[in-house]
Amino acid sequence: MPVDRGPRRLIRRLVGVRGSVEFRLQIEPRFDYSRLAPTVERRADGAVFKAPGHVLALAAPVKLEPTEAGARAEFELSAGEMRTFVLQSADQPAPLSERDAEHLMHETALIWRNWLGQSSYEGRWRELAHRSALTLKLLSYEPNGAIVAATTASLPERIGGERNWDYRYAWVRDFAFSIYALSRLGFTAETAAFNTFRRAVSDAATPHDGDGPIRVMYRVDGASLPDEQALQHLEGYRRSRPVRIGEASPP
Repeated sequence: MPVDRGPRRLIRRLVGVRGSVEFRLQIEPRFDYSRLAPTVERRADGAVFKAPGHVLALAAPVKLEPTEAGARAEFELSAGEMRTFVLQSADQPAPLSERDAEHLMHETALIWRNWLGQSSYEGRWRELAHRSALTLKLLSYEPNGAIVAATTASLPERIGGERNWDYRYAWVRDFAFSIYALSRLGFTAETAAFNTFRRAVSDAATPHDGDGPIRVMYRVDGASLPDEQALQHLEGYRRSRPVRIGEASPP
């Protein structure tokens, strides 16, 4: 996933090291939590998946065959061969040359190494601490630094629990704990971003008399949460727990 100002892309590179390997590619987008079935348009260099308000394009250097809900392909890769696939939100496939794909891979790795280079931690758990810091950074929203609790939704707080929470929001408490951990490791820019976010939500909560409430959680852009919905068309956790998105938390 390149860290650049270009289009949001998911790139997968396959490189043959030795021998030959058979691969199967299958892609079946589930727009709007599987409430919208996409149409599939095959192109010479991939496929485009469309539904009202949604579009994805897959650039693929192999021939794709349509399936009931997407596309698939089977191909073989031998030693020394490479294939690059690019999935992005666009109405046209955008293939990458192997040279450009390799450049993006090295550039992305360099950006993350440089970020980790800010760490001041020299203790015995350096590798584990840095992996944890990377995880927190990957959970952050780049424009303002908001950190979500997790990228999961509708998982129970405990096995057999009654509530399935949507964790894809910035919970102020968890956000603060994450920033405290990052600041202890020497990542000061994240602390500044947290203070900017905190001031923004505080100002929004107190527009008149200075006595408005701070909510438990926010969208990553600081907006209020979407209303909670139960997606009854999905099976859910252990069949008896519905899939929930959004939150019904008190202000």
